[in-house]
Amino acid sequence: MEASTIIYCLGTLFILCSLIKFLKIDHWIVRFFDFPQLQFLVLGAGVIACSIIWLDFNSYYNLGFIIAVAGVAVYQSKLILPYTFMAKKEIKNANNNQKCDLKVLVSNVYQPNTDSSKLLELIQKENPDVLLLVETNSRWQEDLKELESTFAYSLKKPLDNMYGLLFYSKLALRDAEIRYLVKNDIPSVKTKIVLKSGREIQFYGVHPEPPSPTENYRSTERDAELYLLAKEINSDPSVPTVVAGDLNDVAWSKSTRIFQKLSGLLDPRKGRSFYNTFHARYPIKWPLDHFFVSDHFHLVSMKVHENIGSDHFPISIAINHVDVSLNEEIESTDAEEREEVHRQIDKSKT
Repeated sequence: MEASTIIYCLGTLFILCSLIKFLKIDHWIVRFFDFPQLQFLVLGAGVIACSIIWLDFNSYYNLGFIIAVAGVAVYQSKLILPYTFMAKKEIKNANNNQKCDLKVLVSNVYQPNTDSSKLLELIQKENPDVLLLVETNSRWQEDLKELESTFAYSLKKPLDNMYGLLFYSKLALRDAEIRYLVKNDIPSVKTKIVLKSGREIQFYGVHPEPPSPTENYRSTERDAELYLLAKEINSDPSVPTVVAGDLNDVAWSKSTRIFQKLSGLLDPRKGRSFYNTFHARYPIKWPLDHFFVSDHFHLVSMKVHENIGSDHFPISIAINHVDVSLNEEIESTDAEEREEVHRQIDKSKT
């Protein structure tokens, strides 16, 4: 096979894989293409490099092909670039004299994982104020019982369906509840947390189900849960708010971007790094576990931790409450995005 044929095949594959996500189809096969944007961008860069070496640009056909590939690569770069050091930090770093007001550790423990010792060691080492653990069943609850001696407050909903959760806090909780935004077997946390300063903040812990052949054939329910949560947060933007959890979605997907715009929350990844947390066992990794915070916080630190035997790496964030934020402003949703929000919420009810 000639080099030009291989280049054209790979370039066409790159274009199709990059643009398929524009289809308004919720099936998991289509929604999967939201995830490997960085991998597609590497493929596109390789096609451009090979085209420069082997294709004859005296041909308008070849020239049109490389322009098309380059155009799609630029679009892919615009999705990825905000999550690198080359972009502006959406959340400012805390000053050296500012102490951490809240440290949150999130871990998808992977329900079949039977070794809790690594997680317990990590918790002892990191000493978080708040701990959100997902994919936890009654066995995990029993294995982690010793946490009750150091975390005075908790919400527990162990389940055997891979969506159980355990929530622990050293800080006082107010109006704490387990609730179900979309499906009656997918719990989430809503609670106020009282900081040591006496300030109250609103905290949400979520773990919507992913679009996949083994979980849910469509992304509708995941997207609807994110959008319902975003609308609730948007109803009172003056409340200091933190959202944490395994969103089963990447930071640059349409659904996560709409969630951020609609909620008005800020993404600490932007201007820093991907902070990939999945898959812990394979070389290709994506940022599936997230933190979003309101414009009331600056970032002290954010870290992906060592493997605890799960398919996800744990991730933590340390933030401090500020009176003057100086953070970046984010865009609002446009008419098409608002229509998508209503479409997904309405469709999730059927």
